Amino acid sequence: MDLSGHKIIFIHGLATKPPKRDLFRFWKRCLVENIRCSESKFAEILESEPQLFEMAYWANEIPNHIEDNPEELEKPIETVIRLRKEKGDQFHVPSVKDKFFDFWLDKGLDTVDMIANILSVKDDVVKQRLVEMNLYSDDQFTAEKIRKSLEIPLQKALNDGKNIAIIAHSMGSFVAYDVLWRFSHHRSFKSFHDKKINLFVTIGSPLGDPIIQDLMLGKRYGYKKSNGLPTNISNWVNFAALGDIVCHDQTLVDDFQSMKKMNLLQDFRDYRGLFNPYRNRRGKINTHKSYGYLLQPKLAKIILKFLG
Repeated sequence: MDLSGHKIIFIHGLATKPPKRDLFRFWKRCLVENIRCSESKFAEILESEPQLFEMAYWANEIPNHIEDNPEELEKPIETVIRLRKEKGDQFHVPSVKDKFFDFWLDKGLDTVDMIANILSVKDDVVKQRLVEMNLYSDDQFTAEKIRKSLEIPLQKALNDGKNIAIIAHSMGSFVAYDVLWRFSHHRSFKSFHDKKINLFVTIGSPLGDPIIQDLMLGKRYGYKKSNGLPTNISNWVNFAALGDIVCHDQTLVDDFQSMKKMNLLQDFRDYRGLFNPYRNRRGKINTHKSYGYLLQPKLAKIILKFLG
């Protein structure tokens, strides 16, 4: 199978990250193992495609960023991959009856932690807690460098005529949204104004938060309603996990419904209340972690459709 006409660009989210080569390796492994659960031969093809995937890595643009030790991530990632394989397509949202009882406890999840996360959500939780977001909004020099991490590979992929998917986690989702807006409207990217990406996947995204929306370049500099929105996304799929406080507004379709009404999108879907069982090496649950999102069965099906 020839996949040379496709490109999947990853863009990571908040907080400390391992070195780029390791983060890329972890993301690719999670996505490929997710696909392997239903299409083992296709997963083998993906493993042998060095040019298909690319990581837009911006963590080192944050002043005083200290890289995570990748060895500390290996075991937790392998654990969640193993759970995905054991459960197959049942790695999904549990029933209401099971959600806070046997199902979660059987997976070693802390109901108390999960409920505490949900109850701790406040309207300004994102802005209060995320240093990177404040830098992005207040320091345009840093913001430009962060956006460049995605702009450079996206520009090349569009020039090469690729079918493009962007998978964006957490703060990476609003960085990607801003980049797509710039490619739609900014004079610096005039030659790209009529070019589209096929698929935009947001995971653990804070884009439903009004505070974040007010920071978006289109909101600040779009002179007309249509100029405030990216026009280059064909399909947008959003994933939100239960207990993930960063995406405490778990639906984006309602926030960006004008894009559908204006026929700027072919399709736009939310998948919310998802099961993200990732635990760090100390056993602490983190429902926001990208690795649990990348193993969602529905994501595997969406990527297979994109590549098909």
